[in-house]
Amino acid sequence: MGPSAAWFYEGQLRPHRNCNWRHLCHILGIRWQDKIPDVDVLERAKTVSVKALITASQLRWAGHVWRMPNNRLPKAVLYGELSVGKRNTVSQKLRYKDVLKRHMKNGAITTP
Repeated sequence: MGPSAAWFYEGQLRPHRNCNWRHLCHILGIRWQDKIPDVDVLERAKTVSVKALITASQLRWAGHVWRMPNNRLPKAVLYGELSVGKRNTVSQKLRYKDVLKRHMKNGAITTP
């Protein structure tokens, strides 16, 4: 998953998380009647959540862009700012770089 994976709001992430959980339960032979928590299913499968996979992918891609030369277009777009215009203040959507900053803060990742 590269930059095309983008990022998800919680409502968009739910179907992916549910699909992943159903498949893991099927593989592990767990029925819904067993009432096993999601965390236990992930531990049995020795994997992490879909959200963790997407976050890791986003941070990996951000590190790749950060190491690019300054003249590369992906780096210019990610670190650039608009010179004209403004963002809507009502129900403002998060930008990709805002989400990356949050992930870096949560993971205690700093840039030199």
